[in-house]
Amino acid sequence: EEEMFEAGAMLENVDNATDEEMREWIMAKAEEQLRENLITLPFVYWDASTTQERQAIERIGNMFMSFKVRYWYWELFEMGRKLVMTSIMAFILRGTAGQVAIGFLVLWAAMQTTMQSMP
Repeated sequence: EEEMFEAGAMLENVDNATDEEMREWIMAKAEEQLRENLITLPFVYWDASTTQERQAIERIGNMFMSFKVRYWYWELFEMGRKLVMTSIMAFILRGTAGQVAIGFLVLWAAMQTTMQSMP
């Protein structure tokens, strides 16, 4: 499989490279490393290809940029988990071992959901 850029040639022209050329070179290197099992992280799927996506990224991108596109809502799930653990748990079986057990169950359920979904 032929790559668009050679590593040495690209490094010499970093200052003159366009954003698109850099993006293509980085993606080619990432694909190469994935094939060689050097990295196992998924690619970032948010690419600001539409006006709406660009606006969303500019306004609240810090909330969802770390999630896959189809899991754009995952931050709401995380906020809900935090709300339960910090506020609601304060009123459930206050000061007992049951409160701790319910807290562990909530965290376990959230962890299982996250591990199954891999957002």
